[in-house]
Amino acid sequence: MESEIRQDDGSADLETEESCPSCQQFFATDRCSGEFVPLTRDEEAVLARMREVKAQVSEVKQEIRELEARVNGEGSERLRERKQRLEALRCEWQELDRQREEAARFRMQLLGHEE
Repeated sequence: MESEIRQDDGSADLETEESCPSCQQFFATDRCSGEFVPLTRDEEAVLARMREVKAQVSEVKQEIRELEARVNGEGSERLRERKQRLEALRCEWQELDRQREEAARFRMQLLGHEE
């Protein structure tokens, strides 16, 4: 949304800092600055969760390496639990990636790049 303002030298300039319902609803801002907003709120939330899952995967993999070193890769109930947890995190990652792609498609529709 644009409005005309005057610069110090008297020339006209366009101001785009006005409230925008679309920005408020979908993006992490309530003001239009005329700049491209790269991610929707949904995309930001999904990506934040993906970062959390990635950190958890790193921790679980480290635990698995430590457990395998102690029990030679077999026989430990804790090791089986950690491997099952790793598989659950992989499944969650796939679902989050699907949600991220869906949110990205929605953003592209908002921007008029897809129908």
